[in-house]
Amino acid sequence: MQSRACLIIERGEPYEAGTRLELPTYEFYLGRSSHAHQVDASFSNFLISRKHCCLMYRENELILWDLGSKHGTILNGKVIVPYEKYLLKNGDKISLSMGIVDLRIATFSQNEETMDLSQTQSMSLKKDLSIALDCAKWECRIDGQPVFLAEKEWNFFKLLYDHTNTVVTYNEIRSAVWPERILSENSSPDVGVDEINVLIYRVRKKLGKRGEMLKAVRARGYMLEIK
Repeated sequence: MQSRACLIIERGEPYEAGTRLELPTYEFYLGRSSHAHQVDASFSNFLISRKHCCLMYRENELILWDLGSKHGTILNGKVIVPYEKYLLKNGDKISLSMGIVDLRIATFSQNEETMDLSQTQSMSLKKDLSIALDCAKWECRIDGQPVFLAEKEWNFFKLLYDHTNTVVTYNEIRSAVWPERILSENSSPDVGVDEINVLIYRVRKKLGKRGEMLKAVRARGYMLEIK
């Protein structure tokens, strides 16, 4: 009997928990989209590799393989070997980059009740009328006006936006903005506070009067405050 499969996103910005993506019968790439290339399911955290892993659903078999990602892919609690193919079954759990993204596999036959599947193209995020981010295009608008952010400025602002009204620590900022400086799995990038402050100064300047939304939290980090 012909069956179908979907990917349930339990954690992974910019998707809401519980989002379901139906898997097509061709290679379905997971990772982090950029100007240079797009993936089928794009996550915003910069610990996710550009092309992190791939799923293939064909002839009622679902296969997963890691594409040599920097921080790895975990299947049911075990790190998988890059480029080696793994057969998946209903209920299997997949984690990317040590749990930054958590996913679950669901399979069902054609005669079962149709599931309410979310659309993969809805990538524009809005939490406040004054701010709109389009992750697919790397576009930021403040009060309807475009704000042109360099890559690291975007990384920083998107990180705070994803955690609106919550403190983001200095180490979280370092890891998201300067992932290329991570030397080992348990270390933080070698980035000083002065370098972070320069970055924040540039972002505040570009935000203009909205720059006051970036709040410093003494000895901890920064927060994007939206009332």
